[in-house]
Amino acid sequence: MKIDLNYKITPARSLGRGRHSSRGVTLVETLVVLALFLFISVMFISLYLQHGWLYQLGQAQFDAVGGARAAFNGVAPFTAPARQVAGSFSASNTIFTTGTTTLVLELPARDESGNTISGAFDYAVFYQSDNQFHRLIFPHASSTRLAEEKILSDTIAGLSFSYDQTDLALATKITLAVTSTAPGRRPATYQEQAEFILRNR
Repeated sequence: MKIDLNYKITPARSLGRGRHSSRGVTLVETLVVLALFLFISVMFISLYLQHGWLYQLGQAQFDAVGGARAAFNGVAPFTAPARQVAGSFSASNTIFTTGTTTLVLELPARDESGNTISGAFDYAVFYQSDNQFHRLIFPHASSTRLAEEKILSDTIAGLSFSYDQTDLALATKITLAVTSTAPGRRPATYQEQAEFILRNR
């Protein structure tokens, strides 16, 4: 058995010079990565803050509009059946007088069958106090309408009632102008007016 001793030994390549050599991360590369990270972080924070600002503003506008509409919706069911705009009404030692910030409506009282009770009247009073818009119902003793004390809206910065006749007993149209303001970090103000017709004249 022969053994061939004529073989060559190929030296291994140096790890520091080949294509597969490895090296550490330089300071410049680290700074570039940090700069990109900071830039992206600032962009995300800016978008988040902008979204929050828009959300708060949108919510405030929604509340302001809702407050105004609540005032209109609270008045509307009582104007159509009203007999007339009353000059004033007294209850519990308090006198409510119709004017620019107060409205008193006189409504026919009705029995359990829905029929009008002759000579009997209910009264609906609307007025502003601070930023609240109130509705009070004072039924006649024989009426089936229920007494009520309700805050229709708490965003009313200002309101004004106006009438188509200087003689309130002859008025057939009421105009209500409302300024509704929703408070908060991003407050919003909404203005609107609506007309109501007394159809039971």
